[in-house]
Amino acid sequence: MTVAEGITTLLFPFQWQHVYVPILPASLLHFLDAPVPYLMGLQSKEGTDRSKLELPQEANLCFVDIDNHFIELPEEFPQFPNKVDFIQELSEVLLQFGIPPEGSLHCSESATKLKNLVLKDLVNDKKNGNISTNSISMYELLKGNETIARLQALAKRTGVTVEKMDLSASLGKGLKLQCEEAELRDYQLNVQLREVFANRFTQMFADYESFVIQSAQDMESWLTNREQMQNFDKASFLCDQPEPHLPFLSRFIETQMFATFIDNKIMSQSLLRVFDSRIEKIGLYNVRAPTLRTSVYQKCSTLKEAAQSVEQRLMKMDHTAIHPHLLDMKIGQGKYEQGFFPKLQSDVLATGPTNNKDLVHEIRARVQSLGLPEIEAQTSGVEGQVPANL
Repeated sequence: MTVAEGITTLLFPFQWQHVYVPILPASLLHFLDAPVPYLMGLQSKEGTDRSKLELPQEANLCFVDIDNHFIELPEEFPQFPNKVDFIQELSEVLLQFGIPPEGSLHCSESATKLKNLVLKDLVNDKKNGNISTNSISMYELLKGNETIARLQALAKRTGVTVEKMDLSASLGKGLKLQCEEAELRDYQLNVQLREVFANRFTQMFADYESFVIQSAQDMESWLTNREQMQNFDKASFLCDQPEPHLPFLSRFIETQMFATFIDNKIMSQSLLRVFDSRIEKIGLYNVRAPTLRTSVYQKCSTLKEAAQSVEQRLMKMDHTAIHPHLLDMKIGQGKYEQGFFPKLQSDVLATGPTNNKDLVHEIRARVQSLGLPEIEAQTSGVEGQVPANL
């Protein structure tokens, strides 16, 4: 699920337009026979041999084995432009965060324990997804630490009593800071990888707007003749590209997601404003200079800026707003659990309309206008109580 979502996210500014099944049940493997492009995820059992996995249409299938870290591509599959330099740039980002580019199948015991603790607290938290600061769980996590054990022994020899809760309270802040730092690093890694991918597409399609054909006079006529109209000058675009990029670009501009990308440009979709602003930033907007369209690889120059923006965002206070309520409500009044109907307030329900006579007159007028027999209404009684006959 995570890999599928990551792939579709890294396609920015393009959007996957075909079959999308992040997790395909084993009983539905025949879906792989579909004669359309698809992105599907298969759950394999541990130790499953790839040779025993029979998949239909393997000649045209791109197979990615996440567990064993290898990819099978169809024959004559076009390479991504500047593939080697692109992989090198991604590897440099991973190495900055201490992650080997080839991946790692194992992790330390302490890291696994910390990860399980964080996931458990996130599940138990009912508020806004913040990590819980349960002091007992932190104590259970850290009590096996050798350094803590030596400090406890030293404290006992000197006659100092160390209570369990005091120890956990003193260490809770340190663990919380450690979790916050790990969260910040994850966010920074995520945004920098996305920046590298976005920079590649920005460089490849920096002058795409120059080849968009605006043939319709108005939007209504364009929508009516949308299928018959040519919206993008593909031949001129390919002639303006570096020759090593042509095998990939010639196929890419024939995809449905590229056609949707051009349609969104013609319809002035707000989704493309971010991408167009990136083009303006690199100074290639509306420029058709052959000297700029070279195969020289240009690295992303916004990695540091993106990491700083994430850090500034996390430095802001995370405040949980209270539910909307009346100013004169008591503390806890109107509180309810999600999934359950709230307890009704008897004092509010006991208060009826302020003027029953006007209500009776209005009902009588409606009855007379419909030609129905008149209803006998009792207006006497306790003020504010609705007549029984009504």
